[in-house]
Amino acid sequence: MEVAQTLPDSFEKTLKESKRTAAFEDWRRKLKKGDQLPRGKFFAGKKAGKDLIILDEAWRLT
Repeated sequence: MEVAQTLPDSFEKTLKESKRTAAFEDWRRKLKKGDQLPRGKFFAGKKAGKDLIILDEAWRLT
């Protein structure tokens, strides 16, 4: 029996998008929280500074 796995198109699109914008994302994360990004359609909805990531590791204690 032969099995072939393929990635969905949405994953490939996301991967291309992340590679295309990697330099901008790196620059954006280096800015301070209050800094203002340039105007434009690409920058709409984005904020300067590192993203807040909260990990809940308490489940291991039970």
